[in-house]
Order: sequence, then C-alpha cells, then structure tokens
Amino acid sequence: MQTTKPLLATALLLSLAACGGGGGGGGAFPIAAAPAPAAAPVAQAPAPTPVLADELPPPPPAPDDGVSPPAPAPAPAPVEPPAPPVPKTWKDADCSRTGLTLTACSVDFSDNNSTVTVVSEGGVVDAVQLESIAKAKATSRSLNNGVFGNKAVYGISFLHKLALADYPGIAFEAKLNTSAGGDTTIEDDLYVTTTVSPNCDGLSYINLITLIRDMEPQPTADGYFRYSVKPGEAKWYRTGANTYPVSGGPVLLNGVLNQLQPHGPAMALDAFLGAFPKACIWNFQNPTTQVPGGITPALDFNLGDSETVTNKKAWVKSIVIGDKVVF
Repeated sequence: MQTTKPLLATALLLSLAACGGGGGGGGAFPIAAAPAPAAAPVAQAPAPTPVLADELPPPPPAPDDGVSPPAPAPAPAPVEPPAPPVPKTWKDADCSRTGLTLTACSVDFSDNNSTVTVVSEGGVVDAVQLESIAKAKATSRSLNNGVFGNKAVYGISFLHKLALADYPGIAFEAKLNTSAGGDTTIEDDLYVTTTVSPNCDGLSYINLITLIRDMEPQPTADGYFRYSVKPGEAKWYRTGANTYPVSGGPVLLNGVLNQLQPHGPAMALDAFLGAFPKACIWNFQNPTTQVPGGITPALDFNLGDSETVTNKKAWVKSIVIGDKVVF
C-alpha cells in the first residue's frame, strides 16, 4: 500500500504544473509560454470622393464684429431729356451772303425796268444799288407790285408776324446819285414801306411809309448819310385813299407819294396801335410774283414810285433792324 503514495504524489505535481500553479522550486520542469495572439488588422477609411467647386457649401457667415457692411452704391439718377430748342425768332434769320450777292434774307422785288444788285460802290465798300432805267410805262401791270411804272424795290421778308408793338425800327446809310446824265433822283424818291396786318390775321393790310427826308440825315463818309426811324417817332404815313384809323386820336393820314390825295403831317404809330393793338408785320401772298415763296416782302426799300419813267439810282448799306444786321 505504500507503493501507491509516490505515484499519486507524482500525478498531482504534473497536474498542478499543467495548470500553471506551484512554486518556482529548482526541481520543476520548465513550461513553454503560449504564443501571443496576432493583432487584428485595422480597417482603413475609404479615400474621400473629390468635391467640385460649385458643389462646395457656402462659407460660414463672418462673425458679427459690430461693423455694418458698406451700403450699396445708389442707382444713377435718370438722365433728363435735353430741353427743346428755343423757337427761332426774326433775330435768327439767315442774312449771310457771298461776294456781290444779295443777303439770304432779302430779294430783288423790282418792277419793270428796274433792278436791285450788290455793287462794290466806289471800289471801297459793298452796297445795295437800286436803279430804275428811263423807260415808258409798261402796258401791263408788273408781276411784283402791280404797277405800270419802273420802280426799284429791295425786299426783306424775315419780319413776318412780328408784332408792330415790338418792331424796333430801322437804321441804314444811303446815298443818292448826283452824277450827270439825266438822273432825276430826289430825296422823296427813297423810302421804306412796311406792310401791316391790322389784326395779325392776314385778312386785310395797310402800307406804312417813312421817307428819308423825314429821318434827320446825319453825314458819315463818301457822300453817305445815316438815316433811322422808330415807331415812336412822328415819321410815319399811310398810303391810300382813306384816313386810317377811321376814329379816335390823331389819324394816320395819307402819304405824300400820291399828291392827288389830301395828305397831312407824319405821325407816330401810337394811335394806330391804340386802335389795333394786335397789328403785326405781314408777308402777304402774291399770286403773280415769280420770286421764290410767292409773297410780297413785308419791308421794302423803294426807289421811285408807280409813275416813274426816268433814270434814278441810289445806294444803301449798313442796314440794321434793332441789333439785327441785314446788310
């Protein structure tokens, strides 16, 4: 029975060693250490998908630092349309000319054997020459003024519809022919006619005349004299058979060109304007004239009259209406 105890002890020791127990005595068998388990492989994240620029989210708003962003620029103010041009007046008339030609605002409106031309008078200065050639009366009326005689007429038309109350008058230099050769020019031969519509409607007319003999001539140079007439001066006549106006104040009597009719002293236009405050200067339509525009110019320089049959000549220059230079 004693033989079994050593066997049991041996078995017990082996069992403890197998279980890792027991002390570290020198008599024990060495035990091999079990290998460490292999580390599990680490899973890697998939590569990021590239994002296009236009797919990027907007940046986060800037932190509020208490400073307001700049205000947007104001919208441009609307552009104002240009102002309409100022209506042209008689002062804007084109009175230009080239060389020895009449100005663009005037015309030769002579009758029968008469002419109006621009000449280099005396070789010194240009002037408008009015000339009638000795000739018997025509057998039919002239196309321009309807007369049988020979009358030189220098017409100016740009004053159409100018209120007579606003007419500033006219000034000019003139010289009469004094040479020999049968010339019959006298002071009464040169005058200015202004045609007026009493009610500024073109339904009726009156001719007002001013003669140079009433214009207090002032000598200038080369035989010329300076003449002028204004509406307020008593230097106006009316031609025709009847006094006009027909009532009130001093009447504007007939002119002196027709000596067969009674005539009185010249007068100012105040009485006329008192009776016809709307009166204006008027270019009347002329069915017979061959002058472009088919009108009778409202303002005319006349040399001679409807009865003229002799030689007459005069020169006119430096024509000014108000501050408008005509020639």
